[in-house]
Amino acid sequence: MTIIVGIICKDGIVLAADSQETYRRGVAVKRLGFEKIRTVIERGPAKVVMVGSGEGPFISRAAELLEAKLQSSLLPSPRIIADLAEDTLTEINSRYVVDRAVKLKLDHSEVNEPDLALMLGIFWKDAAKTDMNIFTIFPDGVAEKEAGYASLGSGSAYAEYLLARMYRDTITVEQGCKIAAYAVEQVKEVEPNCGGPTFITVIQGDGIHKLTREQINQIVIQMNASDVMLRVIWRVLYGDAEAVKELQALAAKAQATIALQAKPAAASAQNPAALKVVSKTPEKDVPEAGS
Repeated sequence: MTIIVGIICKDGIVLAADSQETYRRGVAVKRLGFEKIRTVIERGPAKVVMVGSGEGPFISRAAELLEAKLQSSLLPSPRIIADLAEDTLTEINSRYVVDRAVKLKLDHSEVNEPDLALMLGIFWKDAAKTDMNIFTIFPDGVAEKEAGYASLGSGSAYAEYLLARMYRDTITVEQGCKIAAYAVEQVKEVEPNCGGPTFITVIQGDGIHKLTREQINQIVIQMNASDVMLRVIWRVLYGDAEAVKELQALAAKAQATIALQAKPAAASAQNPAALKVVSKTPEKDVPEAGS
């Protein structure tokens, strides 16, 4: 079970997911820290990242098969890439369900579709255009092109509600990372089948970038602080007199924090090498925010 969020921003694509995996060892077992976001290919005009919802072994197998298909195929358009993802799900269904049922002579009632759905983030840039797409592919095998944002997994209903309230088609990747992190973290609070550290990957014209654990922790801390203020604002709106005082105190604290942050930011502006951006390097072993 999973929560996956994809957001198309004006300067790139943001993909985020929890890391709780379900796998079978005679019984269903959960594992935390399973990375569901996989860089599938970065070749020519195409940069493709796949995120999987469902059981871990099926996610890993889908990534292997899709990568092989993309490496051996011409990639004339994002739609063709999505079609190859459709073929991947069809192949998995055929190999591990249909063919297996025939060989084992299983009754139709004993056969189930694999617990697997995919989200693709495709950044396409050639001489003619720059195109950003998110596709979702469900067990029925149809790759649906999404508009603006999408979610997958058992926490999808919660995420869709949050994304609908927060998404705008003018947001930047930096803002998209905050929205995606907030949505995943909030879903983990209420959906028992979602958990573990949050992972975030960004696809832009200059490449595919994985946020470090430290970067994600900082985003989560910022968004949690904002959420505290929003809860107080709601209390102000329905007439809680004490909430007005709390809001004033929070606003003063926020202004002080912004002033402190402005000093190192100004220093970094004078020394561009000091700026820390989204990294391609492996993440440091930094504890998850709140742990």
